[in-house]
Amino acid sequence: MKIRIKTLVDVTRTDVRRKDQGDEQKLLQQQNYQTLQQIINLRNLIDANDDPYVETIDVTGQFGSSYKGEHKVWTYEFEVNHADAYNDGTDPVGLLKEDIEQVPVLGGLTETVPTPKMFVVDHKGKSNILLFCKLQYSCNQALVTSGHLEGVVSLHLDCDIQKKNCTVSR
Repeated sequence: MKIRIKTLVDVTRTDVRRKDQGDEQKLLQQQNYQTLQQIINLRNLIDANDDPYVETIDVTGQFGSSYKGEHKVWTYEFEVNHADAYNDGTDPVGLLKEDIEQVPVLGGLTETVPTPKMFVVDHKGKSNILLFCKLQYSCNQALVTSGHLEGVVSLHLDCDIQKKNCTVSR
């Protein structure tokens, strides 16, 4: 199962693990990245991942009503083997959301939002981290389920759990 995390907290991977390896900001960015990885690995091991990347986008309506306009958003995508490890019975990443909620972070780095002190999944309509489950089904599974997709080489179902919508692509 693929999972995508979007956050307003600087989780840049810098590989700086000691003060003598680089400046303090890079050390703190790496510590946030490592914190995120450790939370993920509490219930499941990361099978494959890409480094987080940052982009400046309009976040209006995405992270609750408190954040509007253009802000830096870090995106981290990874795969895990045991898809049910984070499932709370209603949300495929519900337990991961519980694990991440209120974990302290080191703010005041390169974020464009007020200095975050912790990951906030959802508090009174305000979040600084979003989690999305990207479900992928192979062609054979899709054929069994739908019966009318003959000749499809692969089928991907990307689900946005926050907005409760899915898109299907080949």
